[in-house]
Amino acid sequence: MRILLTLLLFMIFSQAIHAQQDPVVVQTLTFDSISTRRGVFAFPDDSQSWRKILMVHTLKCDPATKQDGYDCGEWDYLTYNQIFHHTGDMDSTALTHPLFLEGTDAPSSVDLLQIPIYDRQVKTFQEPVLQHVGASKTSTVVPAIPDQVYIPLPSPGASARLQAIYTAQELLAAGVVAGPLDQLVWYDEQPEAEFFLTVRLAHTTATKTDQVLDEVWTTVVARPWETTGQADSLLFTTPFVWDGASNILVDMAFDQSTNEPFFALQGGDLNAEMASLRQGPDGYLQFDGNSFLSLPDDRFDELNDEITICFWARGGQEQPVNGSILEAVDAAGRRVLNIHFPWSNGQIYWDAGDGPDYDRINKQAVESDYKDQWNHWAFVKNATSGSMKIYRNGQLWHSGTGMKRLVQTITRFSLGKGLTYNGPYFGSVDELMVFNRELPMQNIRDLMQYKLGPFSPYFDDLIYGSGFDVQDGIYPNLVAPQESATAFGPVQWVGRPGTQLQYAEQPYVSRPTLGFVQGDYDLYTVSDTLHTLHPHPLTSIVTYAIANHQPVGVDTIHGWKASWSYTWDVTGVAIDSVAISGGMSWTNVDLNYFSVPFEVIDEYEIGRYITPYGIGLTLGDGFSWVYDVTDYAPILKDQVELSAGNQQELIDLKFLFYPGTPAREVERIERLWGGLKSHSYKNLDDDVALPPTTVDLDPDAVSYKVRTRITGHGHNSNDGNYPHCCEWKNNTHTLHVNNQKVADWHVWQTHDCALNPVFPQGGTWPGAREGWCPGDLVKDHEFEVTNFISGPSATIDYSITPVPANNLGMGGGNYVMDMQLIQYGPWAHEVDVEIYDILAPSSVQYRSRLNPMCHDPQVVIRNSGSLPVTSVTLNYGVSGGNVQIYEWTGNLAPNDRATVLLPVPSSSFWVGDGSNEFHVEITAVNNGLDENAENDTMSASFEIPKSHKTGIRFRLRTNNYPTENSVKVWDAQGNILLNQGV
Repeated sequence: MRILLTLLLFMIFSQAIHAQQDPVVVQTLTFDSISTRRGVFAFPDDSQSWRKILMVHTLKCDPATKQDGYDCGEWDYLTYNQIFHHTGDMDSTALTHPLFLEGTDAPSSVDLLQIPIYDRQVKTFQEPVLQHVGASKTSTVVPAIPDQVYIPLPSPGASARLQAIYTAQELLAAGVVAGPLDQLVWYDEQPEAEFFLTVRLAHTTATKTDQVLDEVWTTVVARPWETTGQADSLLFTTPFVWDGASNILVDMAFDQSTNEPFFALQGGDLNAEMASLRQGPDGYLQFDGNSFLSLPDDRFDELNDEITICFWARGGQEQPVNGSILEAVDAAGRRVLNIHFPWSNGQIYWDAGDGPDYDRINKQAVESDYKDQWNHWAFVKNATSGSMKIYRNGQLWHSGTGMKRLVQTITRFSLGKGLTYNGPYFGSVDELMVFNRELPMQNIRDLMQYKLGPFSPYFDDLIYGSGFDVQDGIYPNLVAPQESATAFGPVQWVGRPGTQLQYAEQPYVSRPTLGFVQGDYDLYTVSDTLHTLHPHPLTSIVTYAIANHQPVGVDTIHGWKASWSYTWDVTGVAIDSVAISGGMSWTNVDLNYFSVPFEVIDEYEIGRYITPYGIGLTLGDGFSWVYDVTDYAPILKDQVELSAGNQQELIDLKFLFYPGTPAREVERIERLWGGLKSHSYKNLDDDVALPPTTVDLDPDAVSYKVRTRITGHGHNSNDGNYPHCCEWKNNTHTLHVNNQKVADWHVWQTHDCALNPVFPQGGTWPGAREGWCPGDLVKDHEFEVTNFISGPSATIDYSITPVPANNLGMGGGNYVMDMQLIQYGPWAHEVDVEIYDILAPSSVQYRSRLNPMCHDPQVVIRNSGSLPVTSVTLNYGVSGGNVQIYEWTGNLAPNDRATVLLPVPSSSFWVGDGSNEFHVEITAVNNGLDENAENDTMSASFEIPKSHKTGIRFRLRTNNYPTENSVKVWDAQGNILLNQGV
């Protein structure tokens, strides 16, 4: 049994290493392709054979890159070199879609009522009962300018909140003395108005009510009330003790009105600016991850280079999760606006800009920023100045510069979920405002205090605005009420009680005439109860039909889902329930349809790369990596569509086609398990992913190879301790063909990362990893499997080290995998050995860790014939110098490689004509002739190392963990001269 395990790492750069024939160069992406990473390019046709095809992948750090604010990208990202092979075959996909959706859910059935459903909550209150009163005195603060105070309660369930200040001078002048206050007297002028009244008193130093005042309150009245149309005595359940020096702030809240649309109190002194009124209803929306709001798209074409988005938000206990509080997309479904609030890592992201990409700023938040408490947020972009900003509670929280993408292509805008990936938001939102300009900080602070109205200086810049103050599933635009946002799914509307009203509808109103009563009171309280109503969330379903090969929403039906109506006691225990049924009944079925016919395009990954940690990194005029892509010759011809890299760095991608006869023609490339995919470690272990697969073999194929390209990712474990999976775990990978084990192998990069010539990088770049290193190509592993195959098909299976039973959390890590079965025709030659690479001496960038050198050259030979090779004779030397002869002996199976050390007899070996060219040639194979001379020679340019006549001093500088480092020094013969721990 013969197993071939090779690393497809072939580093030839045409200016430094030379083969016999000059290659045909195909240029694809260039450094001028700033943002283009995919395109169609002209390649040679199949009229000529190619001995070897190389892909030269060059990166350059440059300020023109668009991914982030660094010349080279900040992070190590996976990138893929892929070919999109157009087959010309047409196909379509059988699909299904539910008859209706409730938000993002597809329930089996729904009954919708057109009348609200309420739960009832038993609320207790204390009713004061007067037993005895001694001497008492009413001290009334009388306005200098009489007027009336109107308290609007326009609908059942409406609320209002009045705050009024009474100064210490006024109180003392009226006869109030320091000590307990036992009741208030107001003078109402509207009989039979009913509501729940809450009166709170506090000491204050404020003299104006230009904003909501929040003090240390004493609740003196909290009970149902019915006005009498005359002087009413509001007897306190708890006295308020006045200190005789402070102003008194009176806060009155009116809830659950049932009869009159308003009532009036006697008052006056409007211009004193000592009273203000907040009016309900005032509510907010609560999202459960299955519901969202669709904003009207009528005015988003007014956006261009500036935008401000403001809202209040309070995240739920589920946060943080991978979701979006809002997202807007263009007609192609590409993101234009997005706010992750936050992402699962606790960072808040603000994305803004027309596609195909967008600008982004982000910052780590603390829990109090996004959950459990209300905060006001504003997200701002000005593409002209290039600034993006985030404000929290009226203060600048984060900002970024250089953000120049416009915002002018929005066609859909959702609140409560992401559109591009259905990312949910769990939490509450209020007072959403979208403006077509950058609001200054003071305007943002104004929006924290006052309801936006037509006379606000920035009202004309409003695109969409709603306070979400009414529960009906449709939320009109303040600037154009005929344009409404629509709720999809059970968007919960929550009304605020009067005591929580914050926005001033009327910043200043007349102040009520109040009598402050003091005396000798003897009272007790009795408990009573009141049932308050709490509405069920309004929901909606969207019904669909199939038109033009896709589901189209045809109707939206709002209503309340048939359910139980509960009565809860004061402790929250259900004491009664009633089933509410009826309405329209909807039963879900699947709508079966076929997608729009499409051309079958097979995607082939031909190479993979990991970007470097790029902060502060420079790659000069570019750093090159070279891939041997000869096996992909059948798809690298004519018009080729390809993609490569991302936008962290500039990229140049060219292909070098070397004329000649390939070692064996590729008959078919089979993408095992569908090609490039990511699989969880758990699913690989359980055989949910990559179970045994049977593939048909090409009738013209006579030999076979499995190529694997595997990288492990993720930081998953039960306790967070190293090794996390799967970036940092060394697993065993196993390949079976037709139930026979082909090989166990490891992709663990023990020393490759630390020896990477792209250094020094940031982050953890030197650490050993599972299958990859930052700033390097991903090394393929190949297995010759011809001896395991017979018949017209082959069954291939993969397995991996089991997930540790004591650390099942590792199973959440993942592997990005691509495996291919390469099927070949006959070998072109029986005896053919090629010079595959020159490792040293070499001036190639990638070989800089081995060069410059002046000891034994290292070359790689490959058996490209069908017969085993046991000996190879090589002639080698520098241009103008003495030629040496070396005979290598061993056992090299077909397609195997070997690294050969060519001995240097003395330092005079390196003396030549000064051109610094090294040459190597195969002159004999198996003591006979090589049948194919076109791959027998190779040359490389090199540099002579510096010569030091005196002693050498080493200085080692480490990071903050010096004990992790050591120093070893070898001589040319491999003898250790220094072995020193730090």
